[in-house]
Amino acid sequence: MALKSMLNLKQVSQNILQNNTKFRPGTPPQLVKKITDYLGESLSPPYETALDMGCGSGRSATGLAPHFRDVVAFDNRDDSLNFAKKSNNSANFNIIYRKGSAENIQCLDNSVPLVCAGQCAHWFSLPQFYSEAERVLMPGGTLAVYGYLLPSPHYQDKPISHCVEKLMLEKLIDFMPEQSKVLYVEKYSSPVFQSFRFNQEPLERDESMTVTLPSTVLDLVSYLASTSTMQNFYAQKGEKEALGVINDFQDSLLDQIGVSDDPDNIELKVRFDYILIMGRKPF
Repeated sequence: MALKSMLNLKQVSQNILQNNTKFRPGTPPQLVKKITDYLGESLSPPYETALDMGCGSGRSATGLAPHFRDVVAFDNRDDSLNFAKKSNNSANFNIIYRKGSAENIQCLDNSVPLVCAGQCAHWFSLPQFYSEAERVLMPGGTLAVYGYLLPSPHYQDKPISHCVEKLMLEKLIDFMPEQSKVLYVEKYSSPVFQSFRFNQEPLERDESMTVTLPSTVLDLVSYLASTSTMQNFYAQKGEKEALGVINDFQDSLLDQIGVSDDPDNIELKVRFDYILIMGRKPF
């Protein structure tokens, strides 16, 4: 079945933020608890300001907000900040959105207990980011970096994640940005994720957390069509070839599921596996 809903990839590109918010997981409560528990080993609440770098649609900041007097959420893109502000519900009145970069954090020295980077650290210049995090963290403060891997879909009890892996890690691997490979291929295992440079204790790494979301075949296909990898393919190969790849992927899902129905009506469960890395600034 041709993917009629996705015939205009330019429109997909223009609506990436909206699609991300619909389908991408937020910051799970258990991940936030691991961060605050780790922070509590060195600093006692109440906590004042947390910094959320590369805030995107604002979901990470929203997860942190109940645990801090305020959260300052930085992003270097105006469209991300505007979307995050509109999406943020009135209950999270303590989130402040600012334009800024992770390599030049607009914050006083030794002033915050937490710097967090969710699903974005692989896009940063990490030596500069680590240096800036060390500067703004108060002694005993925590730097938390996390990301989630490619989606693992299931239809009923049948895993079909191999379809995603074949598309993203084989067919499109040459179009995946090198920064994305740091997360999706290397899984934050490269040397720059073994130390934050300023930590004296070993970093704490946790890969136990998962989030499972209800989805449809169309949601999953739309999500992957919005990735930077697919957008790179589209930019280099054109809309016709890109649509062919997307439709082939959808067909492979339907073949594995064994159901011929509207992709928007076929329900899936999609699991996201998380990686969390934490370290603290020494006293």
